[in-house]
Amino acid sequence: MTEIIFEVTEDEADGGYSASAIGYGIHTQGDSLEEVWSNVKEAVDCYFDSTMPRPKLKLTYAVVHEQTPDNYCAYVPDLPGCIGTGKTWDEIQRTMQEVIELHLEGILECGLPLPEPRMSLKEAEAQHSRPLTEEERESLVPFFPDSQSTLPATYGTVEVEVGVSSRAAGGS
Repeated sequence: MTEIIFEVTEDEADGGYSASAIGYGIHTQGDSLEEVWSNVKEAVDCYFDSTMPRPKLKLTYAVVHEQTPDNYCAYVPDLPGCIGTGKTWDEIQRTMQEVIELHLEGILECGLPLPEPRMSLKEAEAQHSRPLTEEERESLVPFFPDSQSTLPATYGTVEVEVGVSSRAAGGS
């Protein structure tokens, strides 16, 4: 398996960003980080021909784990709709690894670009720990009648590997 590390720099004079692969002749640029992210995947796809083994992108996403009275649940703030549950801590860890991989595979199958991990653990905690609105609190009462606060939460990361191809860049 090949790992490629890109150095991304901001062009302060002209604006935009450039990315260069350390140890490879792969270079690209874009007006935004999102455009550079997409262009990096496309540049890697062009660099490696069909007979060469494809490198894998390692993506690390922040995960919020909550402990309910009966099980664990977890979600990935950077991947809306990417959630899982498990009876034990070990089960929720395995489940979230699988759920994130399946979620990303679905994104690729639809020909969409992969969402770049953006949220740090500190940002995930801040987002999750914000006070609930009265409407949100009332919606939880049927499930947690004795609780007026949020569920106990733990913050961690899950690292997944995704094959780089034109499909990862949002192409066909």
